[in-house]
Amino acid sequence: MKTIKNLTADQIRKSILQLAIQGKLVKQDPNDEPASVLVDKIYEEKKKLIAEGKIKKEKVESRIFKGDDNHYYEKIGNITKDITDELPFEIPDNWTWIRLKNTSEIYNGNSINENEKKVKYSNRNIGYDYISTKDISFGKTIQYDNGVIIPFNTSFRIAPQNKILLCIEGGSAGKKIAFTQKSVCFGNKLACFNTFIINDLYLFYILQTQTFINIFKSSLSGIIGGVSINNLKEFIIPLPPLFEQERIVEKIKSFEPLLEKYNKLENQLTKLESEFAEKLKKSILQCAIEGKLVRQDPNDEPASVLLERIKAEKEKLIKEGKIKRDKNESFIYQGDDKNYYENLPINWVLTTLSAAGNWKSGSTPDRNDSSYYFGNIPWIKTGELNDSLSLNKSNELITEKALAECSLTINKPGNVLVAMYGATIGKLAINSIPIATNQACCGCTLYTGIFNKFLFYFLMANRKNLIELGAGGAQPNISKEKIQSFYLILPPTKEQYRIVDKLENLINIIK
Repeated sequence: MKTIKNLTADQIRKSILQLAIQGKLVKQDPNDEPASVLVDKIYEEKKKLIAEGKIKKEKVESRIFKGDDNHYYEKIGNITKDITDELPFEIPDNWTWIRLKNTSEIYNGNSINENEKKVKYSNRNIGYDYISTKDISFGKTIQYDNGVIIPFNTSFRIAPQNKILLCIEGGSAGKKIAFTQKSVCFGNKLACFNTFIINDLYLFYILQTQTFINIFKSSLSGIIGGVSINNLKEFIIPLPPLFEQERIVEKIKSFEPLLEKYNKLENQLTKLESEFAEKLKKSILQCAIEGKLVRQDPNDEPASVLLERIKAEKEKLIKEGKIKRDKNESFIYQGDDKNYYENLPINWVLTTLSAAGNWKSGSTPDRNDSSYYFGNIPWIKTGELNDSLSLNKSNELITEKALAECSLTINKPGNVLVAMYGATIGKLAINSIPIATNQACCGCTLYTGIFNKFLFYFLMANRKNLIELGAGGAQPNISKEKIQSFYLILPPTKEQYRIVDKLENLINIIK
């Protein structure tokens, strides 16, 4: 879905966040205390927490600062190096760069196996909610009430209220992030950011920017993909003055209701566009099978003549032993009152699908007999019918022995295949290779004068009626006999081709 300026709500939000971390969302105030002073305060706070034993001292202390030459340098222990080329973009003069380890105490939680959850931490009423990756949604919310409670007197690590939890390992790494509404215990695949002096929400937004996401992705390692706590601590982020952080947060928060409204409208429009295309396609299909898509040509050979020729062809095939006579064969014919079908187009005729061709279902060779499988004959099940006009492969192959011994026949290329059972009932295909089917699939070898694509689209337009025909049991099920007795509104052969040509042109336009 593309909307205003080809941006979705999510893309607009990411653009706003990117402007924010580049110092372009709110104006800088020369009266703000520079970020360099804020950094001094952060380091003093860290020293205090280390002295109180609340956090551990780093083995090698580092600090980023701006030199008189406007380059950024980092002092690591006794070594100072120029890191200007490592920085992704320019920032305002009163901002600075800082590593994540100097913004927050960053740590992961504790793992619990499923047995421990059941035995030790389920069915409790008092304690900390235990949050794992699955409890954090991609919508940045946390499901607290998951039935796992850790006692208050625990050695588990705690994520305090109003702090960030970020997934750092697995398929959701870097994608799932949330802000705690209360103190919780949490899993080892999540990282908590217990900030020092900076604004928690500012950092929350930083971790959702495309810049951070790109750095995170480039740092993934391991089989399941993850970023270690030590690597995460080394990421560099831009740091504005504290008051500007607050202005940025308020500005972003002011956009959130508008973006939420925009997102709802965007979703409604996407749904409307999607439904419109599908409904339009169904409407065109319906017009096609009712003779309203192309003009009738009075010079076309009437379908009634085609039907008589099909009868003669069937009789010939029966005499030659190539097909069997239907036990309950029937033909619909037009009476003198011309009322067998309301507003039937000129030269059209109402008949049944038995007049379209010879219908045959397949079977499933004994699964316990390996000599029936792994041959060279394609064999399909109904789940492989996907409304394709050129089905050219199968998931399984059977042998010549299976074909000879298991009531199977080959559908020659150009046959129309219909699913007769279960959730796939009414699904269609035209096979472009010789293919056998299981018993839940029926194939039609067409009589002369029936265009396979016309029959395909006729059945597609009537899929709902076919499904209803199979309703009533535990699983929807239509038999070959029911398919053969289903009505068919048949146009002259030439008109069948004109209808399909017009129909496919319109479908391509819709796509």
